[in-house]
Amino acid sequence: MTYWAKRLGSTLIVAALTIVVACVSASGEQVRKDSKSMMANETLAISYYLHDNDVEFVIEIIPSGSKADILLLDSDQLESTVEGVQSRPLVELRSVDGADFKPEHRRGLYVLLIRNASEHGISAYITRVSSGIQRDVVHMGVGAAALGLIGLVAARTVEKKRAIS
Repeated sequence: MTYWAKRLGSTLIVAALTIVVACVSASGEQVRKDSKSMMANETLAISYYLHDNDVEFVIEIIPSGSKADILLLDSDQLESTVEGVQSRPLVELRSVDGADFKPEHRRGLYVLLIRNASEHGISAYITRVSSGIQRDVVHMGVGAAALGLIGLVAARTVEKKRAIS
């Protein structure tokens, strides 16, 4: 049994440290850019799955002088909107020609709605910048490393008791 406890403990420690190092080294900025064309009075819906790192949206409406309504809803708000119950969006900007915002959020599915409030076609340029580490993955890695260490200590303790007996 001590052999398997040592082996499992060592494996957990190595795997956990690999995960933590990979997450920390990949914690730079990730940028995603989208561009969408919209006809007059059209609404565009883009869904995003946001992790627990920091996110910033930068939206530009072209041609200049055009106006759009920009809303950010989480999946719960979207369901209540479909059912006819109105709830306040996380971000609500009316008649703007662009936006720059950092939503305070938790992990989950979000929908960005852009409504063309102009009488002509527009293009929306959307940039999403994610930065920071995946905290929950790092916490899981540290927990797995702790379990591996506990397994190694338990195996060593059992070996010492056997040697004394």
